[in-house]
Amino acid sequence: MQQIINKNSKETLLSQLCRKLVCDIQDGILKPGTRIPGDRILAKNYNISRGTVIEALNILEEQCYIE
Repeated sequence: MQQIINKNSKETLLSQLCRKLVCDIQDGILKPGTRIPGDRILAKNYNISRGTVIEALNILEEQCYIE
């Protein structure tokens, strides 16, 4: 599941992470009914702040990708 988040991209880290997680859900890497990794694990895997991860997870929850 780990993919490099490009910190030099014009796209925000938040947007990149949201897009990556949505792709993982759509591609079946993150399967329905299973737990996704916690915010600390995602932050470590992608080398970004927990705040960014938490914000991304909140957005995906609002968009009904996760619950």
